[in-house]
Amino acid sequence: AVAIMLNYLDYMDLNITNSVFKGNKAPLGGAVKLDGLNIKIENSLFEDNYASEYGGAVNINATNVKVINSEFNRNIANIDGGALFITGKDTVVRNSKFTSNEAIPDASKLYDGLGGAIYVNSTMVLAQNNEFKLNTARNGSAIYFDKDGVEFKLANNTLYQNQAWVYKLPISAHDIYYGDGENIK
Repeated sequence: AVAIMLNYLDYMDLNITNSVFKGNKAPLGGAVKLDGLNIKIENSLFEDNYASEYGGAVNINATNVKVINSEFNRNIANIDGGALFITGKDTVVRNSKFTSNEAIPDASKLYDGLGGAIYVNSTMVLAQNNEFKLNTARNGSAIYFDKDGVEFKLANNTLYQNQAWVYKLPISAHDIYYGDGENIK
């Protein structure tokens, strides 16, 4: 079962700080499933976690999401978001490392397997000073930014040998899939 699950608390700030999550399994968020107003994960390690659906390590649904100074290694999701699966309004991922995470579904599921490290469906996203290495997905090997988003900013990140296989999707870049009309700045 998931190590931590907090149901929707639309009036609370939820924080995970200085924590380690290893070898957890669950359908949604292998280690952590969080629903709330403001969610922050900081100075934490997520390693070898598994989700049979979304978010190999973490699955978040919140208005404001911050992931800061954290590390995600060898997490697996069978559908989307090898390390992180985020739905929100404003999302910031900063100073974090993502290594060898996977979003690889069953071969018959052509529209799953999005975001080897991160699947994000937020209005505004800032990914800054992160390292993405050796992540794998069907599409969006490092990051998949859902087409419902408005603005995605990628600043001072390192993307190294991430690998994706694109099937019948309209636009792709080497490490980032960004939908039909989004702009990467």
